[in-house]
Amino acid sequence: MNEILHTNEEIRKAKYKDSKVENAFNFAIKFIASGFFSGYSKFASGTLGTLLGGIPLYLLIYFLCHRFSNPDLWYFLLVIILTIISIWFCTKAEILFEEKDSKKIVLDEIIGYLFCMFLLPLHISFIVIGFVLFRAMDVLKPLGIRKLQNLQGGLGIMIDDCAAGILTCIILHFIKNILIVMR
Repeated sequence: MNEILHTNEEIRKAKYKDSKVENAFNFAIKFIASGFFSGYSKFASGTLGTLLGGIPLYLLIYFLCHRFSNPDLWYFLLVIILTIISIWFCTKAEILFEEKDSKKIVLDEIIGYLFCMFLLPLHISFIVIGFVLFRAMDVLKPLGIRKLQNLQGGLGIMIDDCAAGILTCIILHFIKNILIVMR
């Protein structure tokens, strides 16, 4: 009888330990997918996520990559890796938030901003213009970008923002080339 009680107590402790690990894991997913909880903002969560997550992450990656030879290649590879990881995070977060493409999920805006800054010089004007244009492209979703949201899970959450980031990047390079010609 004592052995049965001992076994039941061990099972209870193991389940409690598993639930603590699961709670910590779910907390980490929500923390990252919500852009360090900026996605919980009642007003403009995507804009706040881009401002508080996208720009600092861009600066971190930019400076990290420029410590190596061929920084543009490293930037590109790192953004692609982060995009793939983010698709997984967004899929899990969508399940946890129990809502398709929840407004609390802003990791897509953070990664989308990284796409818009590709191959641009580190300058405050590009950071600010990129931020404004990216948010406009993400909200307006021109050229069929809105249809990309219909894909399931994290891919549907991420791909429209990546497309908005790529479109913004093209516009920013156009602006950069006009500025060069005007000099």
